[in-house]
This record gives sequence, structure tokens and C-alpha cells, in this order.
Amino acid sequence: MGATPRQIRKMIGAETLVVSAVAGVLGSALGIAVSHGLRAAFAEIGVVPADFTLSISPLPLVAALLIGVAAARLAAWSASRRPSSIKPVEALGEVAVQKRDLGPVRLAIGWVLLAIGTAATTLPLFLRGPLGAAMSVMAALVLIIGLGLAGPRVVATVVSRIAPALSRFPGVSGYLASANVLKNSRRLAAAVTPLMLAIGFALVNYYSQTTLTAAVQHETTRSITADHVITGVIGVPAEVSEAARKLPGVTAATSLVRTEVITASKTGDSVEVNRGPANGLDADAGDTVDLAVTSGRLEDLTAGTVALSHAHASWEDKKVGDTVEF
Repeated sequence: MGATPRQIRKMIGAETLVVSAVAGVLGSALGIAVSHGLRAAFAEIGVVPADFTLSISPLPLVAALLIGVAAARLAAWSASRRPSSIKPVEALGEVAVQKRDLGPVRLAIGWVLLAIGTAATTLPLFLRGPLGAAMSVMAALVLIIGLGLAGPRVVATVVSRIAPALSRFPGVSGYLASANVLKNSRRLAAAVTPLMLAIGFALVNYYSQTTLTAAVQHETTRSITADHVITGVIGVPAEVSEAARKLPGVTAATSLVRTEVITASKTGDSVEVNRGPANGLDADAGDTVDLAVTSGRLEDLTAGTVALSHAHASWEDKKVGDTVEF
């Protein structure tokens, strides 16, 4: 009641500094443990090789701590400007009764982002492959940000549907809960939105990888049309395919080698290196492998030639007969 605006700002700033610093140190320590757990989980589902090792450096931990503390201090400064300048009676009045609605600019940006995010979720229907998967992840993040901006309005709409059910609970607790969430939907949204953001980011980042991995495995299985497949831990000798061709009843046998290709592109003084999966096939693989060819023929594959996926060819703007470097 008797504090000066400067004292209020210092109080909020000091509390934020302590909380964010402690949370940053604990989060960095737990982050190392979580990273090992994620590495094991990703290796289990095949996202990373089983012998993939983590490289733990103090630089990301220090950077995360400094960025977190700086962002918290900036947020505290922004949030404390108005409360520190208004009169105590006005502050008590604002605590007792929430503002009626969000600002029109914030609400408009929130609805626009929700519309853009919803529309962007359909992009994987038109953009196939890793690019489409990346677009779906970006769409989910845009939706999360839009919900963060329009959260109070969304929460108010949801609780208006739930509140009547709460009021039917026996005793006074249900009535009080119903009245509280209806009259203080913005405060409820302030508590719900951070949880929504955290859960949304975690689910998007984790399950986008598992979904893409499952889609790749499904397409790989579907592309093999042979009746039987011979595999080995480290592959099979070339003589096996020759022997398989000579077996009675075998009409075709195809050697298939799974490997990786590396592309390097130079932009100014920096070189960008990308890695991608590739298959080595016999030229007569048409009877045992279905790659859904859209242009050209697999029979034309000879030494020094390569067939690109439709998504890769579109991204690189390549057509049959063009040159590509790997």
C-alpha cells in the first residue's frame, strides 16, 4: 500500500530473477538427464542409430540459462509497469473484477494465427515427404501461438459449457467452482495457457518424429512387392542374389542396398551439408520393387544415373535428364 513504483518494480524484478535463475539451473541439470532418455527412446524407434552418442557441452546450458533469465526479467519489467504506476485502490479493484475482454489487436492476431494454422495442417496432403512433415509441425506451433493469444476467449467459451455441469455437484463446492471459472476465465486462462504451450510443444516435437518414422517404414514395406525377402544383420553376399535367381520358380530377384547420400551446397562462405536415405537397385527391379514412378523408367538406370523422389526433384527443380551432384 505504501510502496513507491520503483520499490514495486524492484520487488517483482528480484523475485523473478531468483525464480528464473533457480529454475534455469534445475532445468539445465534435468535437461542433461532428459536428453539421455530421449536418445535412448529415439534409438529404440530407429530415429537415430543405436550407437549414436550425445555430445554434452556447457555452452547450450549457459545460453539457455541466460536467455531464460533475460526473458523472465523482460516479462517482469513489462508486467510491472502498469501495476506500479496505478493507485492501490485501483489495483484492488482490478484484482476483484477482471477486465471484460481482450484487446482487439491481440484477439485479431490470435484468430488469424488459428486460421493460418488450421489451413496449414492440410499442407501434407499436397506436399509429400519430410517437407510436408515439417510443414505440419510448423502448423501445430502456429496453432499453439494462436491459442496462447486467444486463450482467454477460448477458455471462456469452454468453461461456459462446463460450468453448468459443475453447478450440479452436491454441496456448495460445485456452485463456487462454476461461478469462479465463469467470472475469472482470464485468470484460469493464465494458468491453463502455459500448460497448453508446454504439452503442445512436447507432443509436437516428439510425436512428429515417431509419425514420420512410421510413415517411412510403411512406405518402405509397401514398396517391396517381392514374395520373399532375404536379409542379414550386415547384409547378404552378392552370390546369394545370383543363387536365388537360379532357384526353380523364381522369375526375378533384385539386389537392394540401403545407403545414404550427402549433398553439399555453398552459400557465401558457409557450406550446408544435408544427408538423405538412398537405395541401390538392379536395373531390372520393376518386378520386385514398386517405387510409384511418375516420370522416366527404372530400366534406364545405368552406372552414374539416379532416380529422385518426386518431392526431392520438385525441391531441387530437377527433371529427367538433368544433372544432380551427390
